[in-house]
Amino acid sequence: MSGGRGRSRSNRRPEESGGLSRNQGNYPSRSRNQASYSRSRGRYRLKYPGRLIGFVLLIVLIAGAIVAWRIGKNAAPAEESGGVQTITGEKQVETGTVRPVPSITIDSVGQQISTYMASMIYANPTNYKRTSSEPNAETPETETVDLTPYRYVVAINANVGGANSGWVEGDAIEKNITLTVARAMVEYMNNNSKGYYFLLVRDADSTMTDSARLTRIAKYDADMVITLCCNGSDLELGGVVATYYEEPTQFDAEGEAIPHSLRDQVSAQLAQALMESCASGFDMWFREIEVEEDPLLQLDVPAVKVYMGFLTYYLDNELAQDEAAQAAAAEAMGQTVIRFCDVYAPEKTRGQIAGEALTGGSDSDSDSSEGSLQNVDLSSIDSETPLEDDSNGTDTESYEDYPDETDTEGWTDTEGETDTGEWTDTGTE
Repeated sequence: MSGGRGRSRSNRRPEESGGLSRNQGNYPSRSRNQASYSRSRGRYRLKYPGRLIGFVLLIVLIAGAIVAWRIGKNAAPAEESGGVQTITGEKQVETGTVRPVPSITIDSVGQQISTYMASMIYANPTNYKRTSSEPNAETPETETVDLTPYRYVVAINANVGGANSGWVEGDAIEKNITLTVARAMVEYMNNNSKGYYFLLVRDADSTMTDSARLTRIAKYDADMVITLCCNGSDLELGGVVATYYEEPTQFDAEGEAIPHSLRDQVSAQLAQALMESCASGFDMWFREIEVEEDPLLQLDVPAVKVYMGFLTYYLDNELAQDEAAQAAAAEAMGQTVIRFCDVYAPEKTRGQIAGEALTGGSDSDSDSSEGSLQNVDLSSIDSETPLEDDSNGTDTESYEDYPDETDTEGWTDTEGETDTGEWTDTGTE
């Protein structure tokens, strides 16, 4: 034992001192734990890492070979046909060849689509209707009408329709109003006249372009065209308006205005008469006739557009929707049209005129242009006796027949005789 004051290590064994050693009880020795930990690490140690790396590389090479083989197989058609593949940026462009798509794929897809569509149509037949490619699908141009028994053809054209509703103000819709009045007008004229054919250009709520309307009008070789419209304005305007087209005024060498053609004069009078009759039927006031450039007016026959009130004006809006007013306006305008037909229609039917033209049996005074403006050379009409209005500016009674009297405008209508439908130049007789 040393002589210092420090604690001396006991040389006694644990058993002798009555204590517990580290290797006894719940306290295992440190040396045993370290040996166990070393053995567990040796159990999971990678002994040959080179073999694993080689195996991974082998898998990568095999996968690359398979991909290259597939790419080469897909590119074989282009190489056999002499195609050249170039790469521009990120896009691959193949020039000089067209890679064909296997027909079996197209056929199979087509069969699937056909089978699916057939099953859908069979299950819902009402949802799949056959439509026409014509602009007016509901009024096909395949219909035929024998016009030989008729002396005159008048086309009544209801404006807009289908997807084009025209002026819409509240419950007032132009396409519905024009079609209703046009139908009633044609029905009235058919029941109160003979020898005239009245064509309803648009007979359903279908979309029609101006070219489709003109094609239909030309097919029937119409002698008169009347288009029914409705008006509208941002201003508080009301009343009935009628428009027509006339050529610009020409002047002779002395500076005098040359009278307008017969077609222009008839169109102006027809516009005035229809405007007044429409206003009386709807119980509206009328404004004045105007000149308008429109394909439906720039024809070789008298043509007029009647604007049946302003839907943006509350009074016109209510009257235009009233069924009784619509019927009254249709009747009034129908009477005006019939009166014009009685004046301008030839006394012979189209069939008779065509037959005489073929056989050569018609006289020079009763050829195909008799009483009609359809084929008249307007430049050949004597311009010194135009159709003029009365001194007050508006001739409202020039369309009525006066028995045993001579019409002040050159027409002679004698009671008991047939009107020949020709203009009489009183100045040259």
